[in-house]
Amino acid sequence: MINPIKLNKSDINKEVSRVTRAGNLLSKDSVLYHQWRIFWVTEDVVHRIKVIRIIESGHPESLYTKGSLHPINSVAIPSSELEKTLQGIEPHLFDYAVVIRDGTLINHFMDFWIYVNYQIYLLENAHAHKTSNHFISIFNLKEKNSKEIDLIHEFQGILIPAENANAIHTFIKRYYDYSLQRVYLLNNDSLEIAPYNFSPEEIFCVSSGIKPVHYFDHMKQSLKKIHFCDYSPLALQFWKDVIQCKNMNALLSIFEKYSPYFLGPSANAMEAVKLTLNHQVETFFQDSAHFFDLLDQMKERSHFLQVDIIGNLDFLTLANGPYYFWFSNSYERNLTLLQEAKAQHREAHLMRLQRLKSFHQETIYYNTANYDFKIGSLTSPHSLGTQDIPDSTPMEWLSL
Repeated sequence: MINPIKLNKSDINKEVSRVTRAGNLLSKDSVLYHQWRIFWVTEDVVHRIKVIRIIESGHPESLYTKGSLHPINSVAIPSSELEKTLQGIEPHLFDYAVVIRDGTLINHFMDFWIYVNYQIYLLENAHAHKTSNHFISIFNLKEKNSKEIDLIHEFQGILIPAENANAIHTFIKRYYDYSLQRVYLLNNDSLEIAPYNFSPEEIFCVSSGIKPVHYFDHMKQSLKKIHFCDYSPLALQFWKDVIQCKNMNALLSIFEKYSPYFLGPSANAMEAVKLTLNHQVETFFQDSAHFFDLLDQMKERSHFLQVDIIGNLDFLTLANGPYYFWFSNSYERNLTLLQEAKAQHREAHLMRLQRLKSFHQETIYYNTANYDFKIGSLTSPHSLGTQDIPDSTPMEWLSL
């Protein structure tokens, strides 16, 4: 197996796919699995797989399947059109189709893709066309015979059918409680930051990973305040501890303290965290001495806000000058999408921006590709909010 530390986000996804397609049901306590959990899923792991949600006649789309499948792209069709749709899939683009009954909640996104790829291995070696249960089917579009095999037991265990509404609501409640105890020790988006032609006096950032240090490094000439924002008291305490660290041993001790709240308590989970942390410090901060010098400079400018940045944006009105708001992937986290449909989520975001506009008394620009916004000007904004993750989707900026 390739050493995970030598892999980037895309390579880790490809390695997970390669291992499972080779017939190895990836151990959930391996370093590779924990590295994968840190970096999250990209489209690489679903290469040449078409995901389809089937809707019964007269039923609206369910937010649960879309939320639990996030961020994988899928299409929704009436169940009556499935056969026609499968026949129309272009063979030069896709080898497999994953068909899910809309409304089925998938309670573990990472495991879902392990099992999909392992089922593909079983399909190929059985020379079968289909593997399925009542809620999901995987079709080998290259195999023309009608042989069918069963879905493995572990796969069936992560699916909650729409009919079991109580189980779905219980899962969401537990997921919310679990989220309050999470501490995201590392960032799964790149630490490289997008350049903007303004100098903020304040930065509001999620209380996770070491990317805030990279922001400070680039903005320290103008920054007067750094606001760490999170709805989890534990996440805020994590950064309060980080900012006191003087060397790598002290930092590793803090990461070890909070590791059980990130990937779990196993030694391999901590090893994955340690590998990634060392790699990020070496890659993005020249050397550890520079990194800890930056931490020391950040100390006197740091403030901590316990706030749900999804709930409202009123905390941004604390700024006394131009500000930069980095929210990472908070607006697209599974918890958010499980609690409301994406259309409702977008509408609520625009209402929050409208409220913010009444405070700033300036035009606010937003776009249809993500949740980024700019205040005052598109080219020279007074302030802005950004996910700061490169997006290949063309951005159409609109104004409020």
